[in-house]
Amino acid sequence: MRFSIGGNFSANENRVVYADDAPYSLSHQKKVGTAIGSQTSGAYLIDGEYLTSVDDIHSNILPVSVSDVVVGDYKFLDYTSDGSIDKDDLTRMVGSLYPPIAYALKGSFRWKGLDVNILFQGYAGKYVNYDQMYEWEYYKGNYRIHSSSVDYWSPSTTSGTHATLHYSASSFTNMSWSGYNESATTGGYNAKLLGHSWRKADYLRLKELSIGYTWNTSKVKHLLGVQGIKVYMQGNNLLTFTDLLEGDPEQKYLVWGEYPQMRTIKLGLQLHF
Repeated sequence: MRFSIGGNFSANENRVVYADDAPYSLSHQKKVGTAIGSQTSGAYLIDGEYLTSVDDIHSNILPVSVSDVVVGDYKFLDYTSDGSIDKDDLTRMVGSLYPPIAYALKGSFRWKGLDVNILFQGYAGKYVNYDQMYEWEYYKGNYRIHSSSVDYWSPSTTSGTHATLHYSASSFTNMSWSGYNESATTGGYNAKLLGHSWRKADYLRLKELSIGYTWNTSKVKHLLGVQGIKVYMQGNNLLTFTDLLEGDPEQKYLVWGEYPQMRTIKLGLQLHF
């Protein structure tokens, strides 16, 4: 019987040392000092993240007019504490599209004719950018849905993964401020929300698993005229452990839905002459 265990681990850190930031730009919006692939125009949420009542709407600072807000919309942070929520309140977010930590673990086991090989691979500290498809259900006739589509805020589900349902794209004004494509027509500022459209995407994936058995006895040689025969099964991308359920966590962007990572299983036969 023989077995082996191995792996690798890498950590990296990078910083932008020069960027053509606008003159007199606010320090919390400058790209200098951030990591490559980081989000520099994000919006933070406060107090449970959602406006939970009409009184809550009227007692909080809003980025748009009261008539454009409904119960269950996002509750934004006045980052600069100046009594208004505007583009100056957009700021750097934690994380980057590029993971600072990558790792893998592999192992093998052999006993008589049996052999097993396994490979795990993963990232830590990685983030992913969402498009409006993940916030606006059935946007412009898009009928694809995902798990968070049914996990919206409601009086009975106050911990939903995104804001309440809206009737049409024209009623998304408050969320448009936080950075979706309608922002060009609604006065938005193309921001991202930590935990909503700027989401952590750590994962651990069973990248490959193979199991095989080899016969190379004298009886095999006599009956089949070969030195040996091996039957095996190999699988790729069999399992992924992640909190990101709406798409492949290995992607940097999730835009209008992404084709999922292919899971493959192969059966094989090898003859040794």
